[in-house]
Amino acid sequence: MMTAIVEQKTSLEPRLHVPPAVLLIGKKRTLDYVAPALYRINSTGELIIKAIGSLSIVTAVDVAEIVKRDVDVLTKSITVGTDELRIATGEIKRMSCIEIHLIKNNPIAVVPPAIDVHAPVEEAAAPVEISIEAAPDVAATVEVPVVVAEEKAKKPRAKRSSTTAKKKSSKKKKNSVSV
Repeated sequence: MMTAIVEQKTSLEPRLHVPPAVLLIGKKRTLDYVAPALYRINSTGELIIKAIGSLSIVTAVDVAEIVKRDVDVLTKSITVGTDELRIATGEIKRMSCIEIHLIKNNPIAVVPPAIDVHAPVEEAAAPVEISIEAAPDVAATVEVPVVVAEEKAKKPRAKRSSTTAKKKSSKKKKNSVSV
């Protein structure tokens, strides 16, 4: 009987912590990054798009342009550089990188001037009483114009020709052309 011993390597280093405003661009399609980008810019008010490698840089720029089109944002900064990465064989490889920092454009709130809407209060005069008997008898008659909409006569629809009639007519045309 054979037994296998499995060892799990645990790292004491904490995993890479990415702030909520940062969007890391990888190998996915451009549209796969648009929804997370819009979520980040709407929730935090800013968006930092980071990409390493030529294909990812193209995707990052496309995502930034789509977000600019959909949301009113300003480009705070664009940083371009080169990162040195150590690959598995131990050699150092240089990769281009880009960081696009977008912030939401919030217009300055315009505060309307304070207006005093309270009118000065004057002492109210005694109410005036009008007796009903003193009012003249006037019969209230109102003439209301009546508009009668006339119905327009419907025109009969033209009959549609069937597809078989079209085929026959096209055959006749072909025959007349070939003669």
